[in-house]
Amino acid sequence: MGEVAASLSRSSPPARALSQCDGAPTLMQWSGDGYAPDRPASSGDAAPVLLADEDALTAVFTVEGDAALHGRDAARIEAARRSPFPLEGALWALERAPGAWEEGAVWRLAAAPAARVEAMRAALVATGARPGDPFALADGAAIPVRPGGRARRGLLVPAAAICAVLAALGAMVSIELGASRMTDAAEARVAEARRTLAAAETAAAEAEQAREAASLPIRQARAADAMLKAAPAAGAALAALTDAAPDDAHVRRVAIRPEVIEGEFLSPDAAALARSLATSPAFARAEVDGAARTDAQSGLQRATLRIEPAEGG
Repeated sequence: MGEVAASLSRSSPPARALSQCDGAPTLMQWSGDGYAPDRPASSGDAAPVLLADEDALTAVFTVEGDAALHGRDAARIEAARRSPFPLEGALWALERAPGAWEEGAVWRLAAAPAARVEAMRAALVATGARPGDPFALADGAAIPVRPGGRARRGLLVPAAAICAVLAALGAMVSIELGASRMTDAAEARVAEARRTLAAAETAAAEAEQAREAASLPIRQARAADAMLKAAPAAGAALAALTDAAPDDAHVRRVAIRPEVIEGEFLSPDAAALARSLATSPAFARAEVDGAARTDAQSGLQRATLRIEPAEGG
């Protein structure tokens, strides 16, 4: 029965197909071992839509052992596992490949996201072409893809052969019904696994951001330490500035040069801070440069101070 079912599913590639080549709607020609661009698609061209490798997932796999007895439903479980996108929102198909069942049942899979197929059809229609049903090549066979995975057969089969196949399949009805429930459970597990993976990736990204934020003060301290070691004079000036400033003063930014120190400071009284710094033996003078402003967040005065180091400082 396996050989009969396989022969019913074979489909030869059509001689012509519409597709996209380098993003442009193109009429493709079958050359015997693959499709090659013939010319740009134009008004009146009517052919099936070829989904290239970058547009569709194609695979050939074997359902082994007792699982092969479950037929298409067992293959559908494997197809859902292999697909990088949910099959529920895709156009897809499964076809039995020719061959005996000694090593299991060989299946061909073709699948593509529905949105990608619709975008390709829209681009072809815009040229005046009449795109037909979409298909993809899997193991040299043309596999038509449909919503829900229902592939349309392209061959006329004698009535006697159909009756023979249906009679053989009738003995497997109970197995197929059980496999359908198994398929639903497997797809639910796949969907849950995808949700778990997405949540884990989100948590990992948030943890990385938290780690970066937590390590920022350490990295800043290391950078400051390296800077001070590279410029001892600047380190000494910063130390003198820290010693001379009262505890309620804060520096927002500072630039230290040999002849002058300039910075933006926060303090209850900017003028009083300048007088305090001027009394330090490390500095010759200190003055407020411009007008002091009230900081909206802290309520302190924010001012730019210009400080001149003492001679020999």
